[in-house]
Amino acid sequence: MKKKLLLPVLLLGVAGVLQAEGAKEIKPGLWEIRHKTAMDGQQLPDMNEMLAKVPPEMRGQVEAMMAKNGAGMTDKGVTICISPEQAASQQYGTDPDNKCKVVDMKHEGKVTHMKMQCDDPKGEGETTVTRQSAEAWTSVSRMTMEEDGAPHTMNSEVDARWLASDCGAVKP
Repeated sequence: MKKKLLLPVLLLGVAGVLQAEGAKEIKPGLWEIRHKTAMDGQQLPDMNEMLAKVPPEMRGQVEAMMAKNGAGMTDKGVTICISPEQAASQQYGTDPDNKCKVVDMKHEGKVTHMKMQCDDPKGEGETTVTRQSAEAWTSVSRMTMEEDGAPHTMNSEVDARWLASDCGAVKP
């Protein structure tokens, strides 16, 4: 499968989860997002492993795209920064190009169920987010998408942890 499909879907997964979590209070600051992802039944390497195998110019493009969308990298996962203003207004984790939209969201205590539809890549999916505290949440997602007329299924699990109030070089 082409890498052009994977990166936007992974970034969308993080964005979608944070949008679902927007109904709950979370701490502003630096968050680490660890994920396990399988595409069409095959476990994918983590983002660092994938980026180590691409040409330096492509890695630079990916890192620039992530930075533009408020994300960075650690040896354990992706980092994002949520400013105090974003946390207060619950405006974070959106899809900047509006390629995916939440079409249904239900909250049941500490659990949020969300359905999404995407235009590019064309697809749909469901995510269940479980808020453990203001400093931690987990999610399970299943998305089906289409690339060049072929269907693909992505399953992912996310474990998110608040790291610090200071985001350092990662910008919201």
